[in-house]
Amino acid sequence: MTNPDALACSGYFAGNLINGSPTDIANAQDAIELLPGDFEWDGNWAAVDATKIMQLVSGNVLDFGQTLFGLTIIGAHFGNVDGTDGNVSVFWLFDFGTEGASSIILDHPEGFSNAAIYTPGAPPVPEPATWG
Repeated sequence: MTNPDALACSGYFAGNLINGSPTDIANAQDAIELLPGDFEWDGNWAAVDATKIMQLVSGNVLDFGQTLFGLTIIGAHFGNVDGTDGNVSVFWLFDFGTEGASSIILDHPEGFSNAAIYTPGAPPVPEPATWG
């Protein structure tokens, strides 16, 4: 559903789990825990600041507004999706490695509403020559 491909996907879950309500925070925590690895989100929605809320640009490009590195979880909400799915949320686990990525391409952006970065990976370690 994305390019680059996600390592894993947790979803689709009914409703918008990316809205900060106490019930949806608990459901988002449960969804994130289903992904491989030792990821835990503490439920602190205030920590998911404006720089981590993304919108579509250029039709199907989800722009992060920053370069992300390493293992990263992105949650997205799709409202009014055609078919029986309707109003759903999904959580993807990506590995952007040391090269990083500043966007992903959604294969099917219909009904996209909003998205958030839950666990940005650590930035790459700079080369020793850049430290001086």
